[in-house]
Amino acid sequence: MPAKKVPDSWDVEPEALLHDNKPIHNDQQLRKAIEPEMTMIRATPNRPENKAVIEGEFGKFEQAVANINLDDSTSEKLPG
Repeated sequence: MPAKKVPDSWDVEPEALLHDNKPIHNDQQLRKAIEPEMTMIRATPNRPENKAVIEGEFGKFEQAVANINLDDSTSEKLPG
């Protein structure tokens, strides 16, 4: 079953991206692609409530698209 289009949830482009502290967010290629357009902000370590917005929006996205299964056990298994 193809994924449904996720509707835009904002009228203006976001100015920042709140992310968790996983090493992928320090990838220079990722930062080079994102940071000219928006600021990347690390969530406060050991404070899960700081990421409630992320988790809530991810849940909405997953409901609109379907289950998301990503095997990130090795870099070879990641898409792209």
